[in-house]
Amino acid sequence: ELHLGINTPQGGALYYDVKADVMFPWSGFYINLDGTSKKGYTFPMDWGRRGSISIPPGEHGVTFQVMAFDVEGPAESSSSGVVRIDDVSFYPTILEDFEGGRIRAKNAEFAGVPWSLDATSGGADGSSTCLKSPALFGSNSSSKFKITVEVPPMGGDLAFEYRS
Repeated sequence: ELHLGINTPQGGALYYDVKADVMFPWSGFYINLDGTSKKGYTFPMDWGRRGSISIPPGEHGVTFQVMAFDVEGPAESSSSGVVRIDDVSFYPTILEDFEGGRIRAKNAEFAGVPWSLDATSGGADGSSTCLKSPALFGSNSSSKFKITVEVPPMGGDLAFEYRS
């Protein structure tokens, strides 16, 4: 067993590469979150299989576990029961809601006419703060907001709402 502790205020996703030489019913490889099985592999697979599990906010324990089962009868499995994992990475959820009248993201850049935070018209239901672009006058006026974020290579979500 390999145990990994994760403490995350906003949750995220744990990614890993796996090469499993297991075969049900003789052996299996399982990824558990806080003692509950979240993913299982019960057949041989080569590298190139990227796995992931969602991690909710808070303190959690992840266990990578290979299990051998007691099976009556002849041992017909040619699997070794060996599992290799590599490139284990945790990507936290990125949450920017502009609440409190400030932008928490470290990679935010503004250019041109300044943008503002507006608490009167944000969100689809009008209940949150939004980042508001400035009123521009003239054909050569421009303003830009740019944020650079790193998201998981597979299965990641980056969502935003834009209204003009």
